[in-house]
Amino acid sequence: MSTMIDALKQAFDRAAQQSEEEQAALAAVIMQTLDDDAKWDALFADPLTPQALEILAAEALAEDDQTFAR
Repeated sequence: MSTMIDALKQAFDRAAQQSEEEQAALAAVIMQTLDDDAKWDALFADPLTPQALEILAAEALAEDDQTFAR
């Protein structure tokens, strides 16, 4: 396993100086961010995703055209 980079070590050192409540809040934000990143990575690893995004983009552009055509 690789070692933690200095910037992350500094962030954790600063976090360690906070109250337990602040530390818990920071931990929750970090965990949520990591979970979100994993979900996005899985979504974009799906080979159907590019086609789905193309369809969504086309629908959004069509909706935009209709909105401004009025």
